[in-house]
Amino acid sequence: MVQFDDSLWPVNLALIVGGCGVILLFCLRRRAREYLWLGPFLALSGLSSSIYPLAITGVAPLWVNNCMGDPLGYAAILAQIEFTY
Repeated sequence: MVQFDDSLWPVNLALIVGGCGVILLFCLRRRAREYLWLGPFLALSGLSSSIYPLAITGVAPLWVNNCMGDPLGYAAILAQIEFTY
């Protein structure tokens, strides 16, 4: 069995919750367009980072990381670029 440091799950959970909070903030303040990209960036970063430990420890199959985790990481990069520029 592969040993994996699972001490980052609170950070991933905070990213997901924070991203959802920023998306709600965008719903309240539609003029602030930066919230539109910051929320998905945080949520997608948290989701993509939390799928890999599940796959590497055997909780989830590896195809979950390949089909969900990696594409979510690419989507997070796109959201970060849109947020930055």
